[in-house]
Amino acid sequence: MDLVSTVKGEAAEGVAADQRPPEKMVSPRPASVRLLSLDAFRGFTMFWIVGGTSLMLGLQNLGHNSALDTIVDQLQHTDWQGLRFYDLIWPCFMLMTGMSLPFSYAKRSQTQTQWQIFLRVLRRVVVLFLLGSLRTSVQLGSPYLVELSSALQPIAISYLAAFLLVRQSTKVQAAAGASILVGYAILLAFVPATGVPAGSYQRGANLVLSADLAVLGRALPEGWGTVLSVIPTISTTILGLLIGKLLMSSRPARGKIRILGAVGVSGVALGWMM
Repeated sequence: MDLVSTVKGEAAEGVAADQRPPEKMVSPRPASVRLLSLDAFRGFTMFWIVGGTSLMLGLQNLGHNSALDTIVDQLQHTDWQGLRFYDLIWPCFMLMTGMSLPFSYAKRSQTQTQWQIFLRVLRRVVVLFLLGSLRTSVQLGSPYLVELSSALQPIAISYLAAFLLVRQSTKVQAAAGASILVGYAILLAFVPATGVPAGSYQRGANLVLSADLAVLGRALPEGWGTVLSVIPTISTTILGLLIGKLLMSSRPARGKIRILGAVGVSGVALGWMM
């Protein structure tokens, strides 16, 4: 009797189990999730390069109004002093380069060794640098290995510099970025060049232009230099690295927004005072 009861009980449990709804399959969390805000930022920046400016100029030709004229004015570089929206395109690329680093590094670290990641970064740096050389050489009709006026080579240099800091603490990264920027300001303020006094920021008579003439043997006709200008772009990329690290953190979204807002307002205020 006990054996029969046991068999009947097990059979009843089996029927009940068959009648229960199947359990939902839980999908594992993806190893990496794209940062949509960074994609939107990148798309917004690229829009003004590939056609946004032409679109605004076309609309202006159909009829002028104060709002449209203001927008078009912001889509041209400043002649020398001042700041317009279009002057921020280059820094935006540097910022995005740094922002993407913590995410790509975290993703690669799951499947690759540190040495493999470094070699991959180094290959990308070399490719970007050579593409910058190729672009300028084709455009000017003669070979140029170093041409830092285009975005590709400065991105390559800044990308490598930021990568070397990606494993460091936030304090070390912030200190490095600030030190580079302060050092650049001190360099321009206190170091003279041949025929150029220290602290000269005039077009055609400044340390940055003199450095191009000394290192490259040439200078841009617009009167601004490129070799020393790479230094502050490294700081901008490190700032992007810090922002990316913040966005990856578990801090609440409102806290992240407050920090980014405070950094942005402080940067604008500091730039205005200087």
